[in-house]
Formats: sequence, structure tokens, C-alpha cells
Amino acid sequence: MKDIGYLAQDISILHRQYYKDTGELFKKHHLNPTAACILLTIDDNQYINQNQVAKSLVIDKGLATREIKKMQDLAI
Repeated sequence: MKDIGYLAQDISILHRQYYKDTGELFKKHHLNPTAACILLTIDDNQYINQNQVAKSLVIDKGLATREIKKMQDLAI
């Protein structure tokens, strides 16, 4: 069980580092790392719906909806 705790800690560290490393790059496109993950998920499966995106990324459905709405507004 101790190893699982270390794994969770390592994943958390990688996640935070991903956000630090990519945040500025995505900002240039008026995106954030969550929006980028949503776009990558949709690119992998073009027939996925919002609920499936949220479930796949383990994010709240409301967050997925807000981020998708922001991206739609950027495309207009």
C-alpha cells in the first residue's frame, strides 16, 4: 500500500509540472491545459460527447461544458 501512495504523489507532481510547463504556451492560443486536454481527447475520438470527455479526463461535467463553451466562443 505504501507504493501506491508514492505513485499517487509522483502522478500529482507530474500533473503540476505539466500545468507549469504548458500554461504559457496554451495562453498564447487563449487556452488552458484543461482545454488542451479536451481538444486532444476529441481529436482521438471525434464522436465523443461532453459527458464522455468529462469521464475520460476525470473532470467535472460542468468544467468540461464551460471549457468547451469558451473554445466555441473563440472559434466565432
